[in-house]
Amino acid sequence: MDAIVAWAEGALGCPILRAESLLPPDRRSRVLRCFTDDGTVILKEAPDAREGAGLRFLAGTGLAPTYLAGDPARGLVLMEDLEGERLDALLLRPEAPAAVACLVQHAQTMGRMHAVPVDPGPTTRLDLDRIGAAWHIDIEPGASDALELEATSYTQGDVGPDNAMVVGDGVRLFDFEIGEARHPLTDAVAWHLGFPFGADTGVIPTEVIAQMDAAYEAALGQTFTARQWGCAYVVQLLGRLDRFHAWDVMTDDWSWGRASGRQRLLALLGSRPPEAPMAKVLDDLEKRLRGQWSDSPTSLPVFPAFAT
Repeated sequence: MDAIVAWAEGALGCPILRAESLLPPDRRSRVLRCFTDDGTVILKEAPDAREGAGLRFLAGTGLAPTYLAGDPARGLVLMEDLEGERLDALLLRPEAPAAVACLVQHAQTMGRMHAVPVDPGPTTRLDLDRIGAAWHIDIEPGASDALELEATSYTQGDVGPDNAMVVGDGVRLFDFEIGEARHPLTDAVAWHLGFPFGADTGVIPTEVIAQMDAAYEAALGQTFTARQWGCAYVVQLLGRLDRFHAWDVMTDDWSWGRASGRQRLLALLGSRPPEAPMAKVLDDLEKRLRGQWSDSPTSLPVFPAFAT
């Protein structure tokens, strides 16, 4: 820690009086709040240079913390310390009256980010043969083509209320460790899935999702069909299946925040929109896993902000 704090002092041109860690020691990144005579800044040491690249890409948009300095070779980034409340804290507060408005603002911010011009990246492709073999499902011929999503927007890749800050003038995004060009709906569908990528997952009411979708599409300046939303849903669901198999959820369930691994998968399988592709294959998988995991909950917990 001393070495990266010394780097930050050199980049800032002033001493750091103290630094406090904002993440547990077992996380893949280190995030420190650094105190100087002029206030606080955030120092992050990430696995690669994508965090800094994302902040530089979004510079001047007002959508993310201000980039202050970086060392791409070491994955070091200095950024603005946002003042506000994390969105997950709001959603976890019982019957929080501002929750709906802040979720809509979050969707607007996501749409504005996806509207920033970016050089297209490679088309998103899943290893369906590996996923099919792991979960003993027969992938239909042509499924890979049906699930192709063109990478036309810069995306956060890890969308969740724990990576969004409610500030005075809206919501700003942070944590771009896996940010890159992807199809925009691979980000936006996260609220359809109940924000499944972090510890604080939960059900969002259908009418709130509809408001978020409308705000998102208006900010992006583009509308999507139900089939496109459904395709993005299945892409993310298959990605969860792939990752959770690697985490050995078939052998042993594990707890993560507000829901276990098996609970998350059963909830995602059971909440697929009617327009989603691969319906028969995923229906059969859901029925089989419900039988094998009969003691597991099959839905996500409701966010306390929407509890009645």
